Amino acid sequence: MNFKRIKKKYFIGIGLLFAALCLGGILMGPSETDVYEYWDDLLAKDAKPWFVSEQEYKAKNRAGFCWRDKKFYTPAELKNKAVASFGEKWISEMETFRSRNPPNEINGGTFDSVRQCRYSQFGCRVWFFPGKRTNQEWLDRFKELKKIASPDNFYTFEEKYLFSQGEKQAGSKKELEEYIEKSGKDGFSLVQNTLETKHMLASDCCSVLPKNEAVQKLESKDNIGLDEDLHLLHFYHQSSIPENIDLQDYGVGNFYFHAHEINSFVRRTLADKDYLAGINEWPYDEIYFMNNCGDVLRHPHYVLRRKN
Repeated sequence: MNFKRIKKKYFIGIGLLFAALCLGGILMGPSETDVYEYWDDLLAKDAKPWFVSEQEYKAKNRAGFCWRDKKFYTPAELKNKAVASFGEKWISEMETFRSRNPPNEINGGTFDSVRQCRYSQFGCRVWFFPGKRTNQEWLDRFKELKKIASPDNFYTFEEKYLFSQGEKQAGSKKELEEYIEKSGKDGFSLVQNTLETKHMLASDCCSVLPKNEAVQKLESKDNIGLDEDLHLLHFYHQSSIPENIDLQDYGVGNFYFHAHEINSFVRRTLADKDYLAGINEWPYDEIYFMNNCGDVLRHPHYVLRRKN
């Protein structure tokens, strides 16, 4: 028996099998479950216990029970948990941009390079600001800052005028939840600080709506539609929800997360001659699906025109 020949054929066979698997993956493209990626992630956060019957599982889900934490949450408790869940996504985005080269755009906004992120003391991070500063108060604050912004203070602007209010960097969802719990009734704001743009959830940014209130808003003429259908994001192919299912059977849709954010930007031109500072109150409200534990489904979500 020629063992060398057998060994050679063995490795050739393994190589051909590997090549076939790779080719098959390319030809088949994304699997069917890829389109439900975000939905599946949400369900996994409050999965059905193995010892619970399907009937009991659906009944308690519809009643608002959180299996993971073994309790029912009040809307006030769910609000803080939803903000922490929302902030977790922001944290993940900023970690991505600090660790590797990102695409030029994410969620419709431009981001700076990894090198700039790493050398920035405050940029590409999520910050927790204590205190009951509202959306309007943040807008007024940035209007004041706009008057003193100049090329001369570009590199010291944030440290001197913004990051001096007892703020803390939120490095994880758990850390953020601890900050929120300690803040109690004193309020807080959450800021995703890229190098140029600040996305802000102020103390009055958000609320948790029971299903009947959410439905009223979604049935109004102000409802533009789902961001998935509007193609307002670059990854809408991952953002589908299975059709012909009752969301409440899965612990989703008893409550909805209603958010309104503001944005500000500080930008120096490449020519280093002009200095721009802008404030933008995002003209839309957004309503997100959430589960009974306060976890938010970021995509798809509803976009509504904001009433003045």
